[in-house]
Amino acid sequence: MCDVEGEQLELGGLSGSPLPPKPEKCDAQLMAPGDVVLLDMNGEKWAFVNLKANQTACIGKHRTVNLNPLLGAPFGSTYEVNEDGILYPAERDPIGDWHQAKPTDDHRSNKAINDTKDNSAQGLSQDDIARLKAEGKSGDEIVAQLCANSTTFSSKTAFAQEKYKKKKMMKHLTRVRARRPTARAVCEAYFFKQPAATNYMRYDALGKPKTFN
Repeated sequence: MCDVEGEQLELGGLSGSPLPPKPEKCDAQLMAPGDVVLLDMNGEKWAFVNLKANQTACIGKHRTVNLNPLLGAPFGSTYEVNEDGILYPAERDPIGDWHQAKPTDDHRSNKAINDTKDNSAQGLSQDDIARLKAEGKSGDEIVAQLCANSTTFSSKTAFAQEKYKKKKMMKHLTRVRARRPTARAVCEAYFFKQPAATNYMRYDALGKPKTFN
């Protein structure tokens, strides 16, 4: 409802119309000991874990990452793993930013760009990258340094730049999303992890028979 010049309008602005329903408070379900959580790591690796105190999981190159930060957090929370194997909440999701690029609005071309396998276009060496990680630089900061020290980055199209950043982000940053094991999430995970277990069924195919229930 709204009040216009001292008159209270009903739903639709018509006198006698029913009042609009009040929205119900809906808190996101929090992860607790005993819950099964699907860990989505960079969209490339998945793992199911039975959450409990001091539970650990193999995430990226770290074999025993403590999952205590998940306890009490809502499903769908996103985390990053630092160089010490510590899980901490992520502020944003730069991995998906490249989907927002608009190559049709860019008049640059990638035809003249030759990114050789010897990585000669990159000014940072592996030792430089290792030093940045040892200094505690985040994945975002390392990728920003890689972009700034690439001789071909500024010549790439906007779409190619975002794709480059995504590739480097996947390499230097492990991002974990703690997903609720819904039918879609489970089907999606098995399709990429072990497709034969679900007879190669995609989650959209699974949704078709469920619409008839």
